[in-house]
Amino acid sequence: MELDILGVGFKYFGMLVAAGGGGAAVVFGVFQFWGKGWLDSHFDKKLEAFKHEQAIQIEQFKHEQNLVVEKIKKEASLEISRNEKLNKIEFEILPSLWAEILNMYEFTFQLATNKNQSDDDIRLRMINFNKNFLSNAIFLDDKIHDSISEIRTLILNYLHEILHPIETTERIAGTSSKAKLEFLLNSTSKLELIQKKITSYLKSGATHS
Repeated sequence: MELDILGVGFKYFGMLVAAGGGGAAVVFGVFQFWGKGWLDSHFDKKLEAFKHEQAIQIEQFKHEQNLVVEKIKKEASLEISRNEKLNKIEFEILPSLWAEILNMYEFTFQLATNKNQSDDDIRLRMINFNKNFLSNAIFLDDKIHDSISEIRTLILNYLHEILHPIETTERIAGTSSKAKLEFLLNSTSKLELIQKKITSYLKSGATHS
């Protein structure tokens, strides 16, 4: 609408200029003053509209950023809570799991020197030991888990061999089986390694990364 008015003004101003005379100069001065005011007003309105649009976009951006920040804070809080719960579980199960490993190691070592247990007793021990480890393994630190798995493998392999002995023709008579030798040669050192790792872990108050 404003552009139409300005167009009409220019039209009549052109007619006066064509007619000539002092009136044209007066009208030109008036029109120049009016046109400048209209342009200033039009520019101010456009500027205000632009500022308003920018303010809306800035507020929208701030709102979105605040949502992102809140989400990050919430996730961080949940992660901290999760780590604290996992650490609490670890600190609760490690002592009992360590005691179970020691008992199983002693039981297996006695079998290696003098088999005086029934097969049913051995099977029951294997089942309970394996069940206890597997039920707690998911909560263990990776390094401790791997170390326990190593001695667990030595113990279970040897016990399995006791229950299912190989024929003497498959090895030299009078010699120990492979599983028995591996258990006797390696189990003590691996047990000591587990002890050091558990002790260090508990003292450090380590958290999951």
